[in-house]
Amino acid sequence: MKWANILYIYQPPTQKKELFDKVVKQSYIPILDLLLANPQAKLTLQVNGGMIERFAQTGKWEVIEKIKSLLEKNQLELTETSAYQAFLPMLPKDEVRRQILINRAILKKYFGEAHKMSGFFPTAMAFSQETFDIIKELGYRWVILDETALDQKIPNKEILEYEGVLVFIRNREFSFQILTSQIENHSILIDKIRKRYKSNEYLITAMDGETFGHHRLGYEEILFYIYNSNKFSSVLTSDLEYLYTERKQTHPKESTWVLPMASDKNPNTFERWYNSKNHINRLQKKLLDLAIDTVKKSMYKIQDPMLGAEIPETLTEREKAWIKARYLLDSAIHQEQFFFTSAKPNWDLELIEKGAFDLYESIRLVPDVTGKVKEEAYKLYTNIVLTGIKWQRTQKIDAIVKNFFQEEKGDEEEEVILPASKYKEGIKRLQREMKIASKGQDYEIAQKLKERIEEIHQKQEHFRSK
Repeated sequence: MKWANILYIYQPPTQKKELFDKVVKQSYIPILDLLLANPQAKLTLQVNGGMIERFAQTGKWEVIEKIKSLLEKNQLELTETSAYQAFLPMLPKDEVRRQILINRAILKKYFGEAHKMSGFFPTAMAFSQETFDIIKELGYRWVILDETALDQKIPNKEILEYEGVLVFIRNREFSFQILTSQIENHSILIDKIRKRYKSNEYLITAMDGETFGHHRLGYEEILFYIYNSNKFSSVLTSDLEYLYTERKQTHPKESTWVLPMASDKNPNTFERWYNSKNHINRLQKKLLDLAIDTVKKSMYKIQDPMLGAEIPETLTEREKAWIKARYLLDSAIHQEQFFFTSAKPNWDLELIEKGAFDLYESIRLVPDVTGKVKEEAYKLYTNIVLTGIKWQRTQKIDAIVKNFFQEEKGDEEEEVILPASKYKEGIKRLQREMKIASKGQDYEIAQKLKERIEEIHQKQEHFRSK
C-alpha cells in the first residue's frame, strides 16, 4: 500500500515570537529531522510563503535549509497555496490570484529549482468553483480536497479528475485518528490501515503539523513509528499521478475540511469564516472590502515588485507609503480573524482584534486616503472589538459554542474500543507528556493533556458499564 501524507504547518503573522519559536523547536525541526534520518520517508508539506519569510526574518535558517535539502533529495514536496493563508472564497478574483502568485514568488526565491510547482492546497481545503478556475488557469496539475467535496466513495486505486486537474481526496477517518490519537497504540493504527487497504491501493492523509511535538508533546513518535514501519511505503502526493494511471471524472462541490460529513445539514458551507447572521462577520467583511478597495484605488499605486515588476530607482515618499500599505494588506487578509469569530467552536478575541487593526492600519497608510474613509475604517475596527467584548461579557459566545456542539453530536467519529491494557498504555504516555509540559511551564498544554486522560478514564467506565 502507498501512503501519501500531507502536513499543514502555519502560524498567523500576528503570532507572538515566543510561541512561534516554541512551535519551530518542538514540532517543525523534529519532523524535518525525522525525514532526514529516514531516506525512505516522504512527505508533502503545505507551508505558505509568509511562513518562509518569517523563518528568514527570525533567523530560522535551519528550517529553510532542511526543507531545501529534503526537496533536493526528493523526500519532500511543497504544495502551493495562498501566501498568507487567506480564505480564498472570501476574496475577489484578483486578490486570490495575487495571493497565489506572491506565494509562488517567495518559494522560488528561497528554494529555486529545488521546488517544482505541481499541486495546490487551498486554505482549509476550501473548494469553490471561482477559486478552482484560478487554480486551473495558473497551471496546477492537482488539488487536494476533503471528503466533503464528494458525493461518491473515496477512490483508492484510481485518480479523480475535474476539468483536466487531478483531484486528490484526503481520508478524513485516518487523518482524524492519527491527529487526535483516538487509537492509543501505534500497532493498532497500522493494523487497522492494513485491514482497510490492499497492497495495490493508496491512502492520503492530511493534518496539522503542529500536533506532532507541540500540541501533543512527544507525539511525533507516532510519525516515527509509521514512517519506520515496513507495512507500507510512503510516497509524495505527486507520485500518485504516475503510480495509478486509471482516471475517473468527478465534480467537487463547495466544501472545506471543517465541515461535518453530513454537510447537507448546513447549507452555508463557509460559515466558519463568514456568516451573514454573525454581526462581527458582517463588520469584518465591510472592513476587508474597504481595505482592498482603498489600496487598489490609490493614485500612488505602482507596478508591484512582489509580482515581478522592477522597483523604480527613485520612489516618492507617497509611493513608498503605498507599498507599505499594500504589503500590510497582503498579510492582514489571513483567515484566522474570520475563523475565530465563528465560535463554532473557535473564538479568540485577541486574534480578531489584531486582524481588524491590521486591516484598519493598511487603510490608514494609503497616502491619499480621505478623512471620511479613515473615520469609517476606525468605526468598523472599534465596533468589531467592542462587540466582541460585549459578546464575551454577556456569555453569548458560550451559548454559540454550546449550540454548536449540540448540532455536531450526531456527526461524532466512531468510538474505538480497545483492551484495558491499551488504555493503560495510552494513559501512561499522556501522563509523561503532561509532566514534560508542566516542567516546561506549558500549563495550557498540560491542562489539555489532563482533560484527555480524564476522557479516557470516562471511556473505560463507559465500556465497563456495557
